[in-house]
Amino acid sequence: MAYRMIHQDEINSLWIGVQTVRQSKQKAIDLLRSVSTYFEAADLVEYGLKIFSSDTPELIATIETPFGKGRARIGFSVVEAEVMTNLVFDREILDEKGRPSFQVVFVINLPRFESPFVGTNEPKNRLAIDSNLPHKVNEAHFAIGVTLIYAILNGPMKSVT
Repeated sequence: MAYRMIHQDEINSLWIGVQTVRQSKQKAIDLLRSVSTYFEAADLVEYGLKIFSSDTPELIATIETPFGKGRARIGFSVVEAEVMTNLVFDREILDEKGRPSFQVVFVINLPRFESPFVGTNEPKNRLAIDSNLPHKVNEAHFAIGVTLIYAILNGPMKSVT
């Protein structure tokens, strides 16, 4: 395998990523708080989604559903030459010896200036959490919540493209 040094555009992207880590983590926390509040409404509480903030540095939340437990944490990736913060959801599973372990089941990308998205950064994949239209924000919160419940039940929500 051939290796190389980092290029200037990658250095720039990395520097911007380092500068925005704290801001990105807060964006993820705010998003989870909004989803949690949305699912606490009387007509949605029966879905059984509960999100609890975490004081553990590596986690931002623990999650409970009728189908199992999970967690939310921050991850990072490079998408279109930009260091992207990822809101990573893991479900708790038991290994062959009955010990708990975790499996990534769902990821939301959190760009600095655009709406969050799932999968590729195309308009159809963006979540309208920043919309001025309350029904669009509610649709996004609902979609995140039910996807999370289903992913904890069924496993990774990978795109079929």
